[in-house]
Amino acid sequence: MNYSSHKSKVPSAATFVQPTTINLKAAKNALSALVARALAGEDIVITRNGEPAVRLVPAVPPKQRIPGLYPELSGLAEKVLEPMTEEELALWYDGKIFPDAAP
Repeated sequence: MNYSSHKSKVPSAATFVQPTTINLKAAKNALSALVARALAGEDIVITRNGEPAVRLVPAVPPKQRIPGLYPELSGLAEKVLEPMTEEELALWYDGKIFPDAAP
C-alpha cells in the first residue's frame, strides 16, 4: 500500500501555536490589553514564579432561554401543585406505586 499520498490526521508541530505567557506583575499592569487580545482569539497564559497559573479565555455567555420552547410543559407547575385525586391517594397510600417498599 502506498502511504505517500495519505495525509496524516495528526497535526504537525508547526500547527501548534505557543501561547503568549506573561508574569503576574506585568499582567496586572497590562490587563486591559491582555483581555482585548484574549477576546481577539490569542492564547494568553499568566505565570506565577515562572509556572503557568491561569489562562485568559473569553467567557461564554449563558444560553438564551426561549420562552415557549416546550409548549407541552406549559401549566405543568400548576398541575403538580393540585391536590391528588382519590384514586391517586389510594395508589399512594396502598403502596401500589412502590410495591417493594416496606410499609
